[in-house]
Amino acid sequence: MKTRKPRVKRKRAAAPKRASRPKPVTVSALIGSVAAELKRARLAFAHGTTDPKAEAAFLIGETLKIHPDFVAARATMPVTAAQQAKIRKLVTGRVRTRKPAKIRTLAEIGAGDEKAQRVALGINR
Repeated sequence: MKTRKPRVKRKRAAAPKRASRPKPVTVSALIGSVAAELKRARLAFAHGTTDPKAEAAFLIGETLKIHPDFVAARATMPVTAAQQAKIRKLVTGRVRTRKPAKIRTLAEIGAGDEKAQRVALGINR
């Protein structure tokens, strides 16, 4: 008598995944990633900021126009891609020039023509 091979269960094709919206980046998540980047750069902190996290909160608060006393209250606020790009430029300039953030405030960077803004950010394009 012939023996039959056991049936092999066939896997079903997986249903196509729907494209989900990316989770918005929050102020607190951005502060954490910027602080880690500042720490890796081994920068000196002065002029009111004593550690990477305080400097990250200052840079992000200035960019988003959040008073320093209210940054913690806005921790879950989403940050747009344009705002993230502006923050990234500030952090890159801070790491490149090694100048303290208080010296490079957005009031200084935001005023004037594009050339003055690039010089303040340390971008030579």
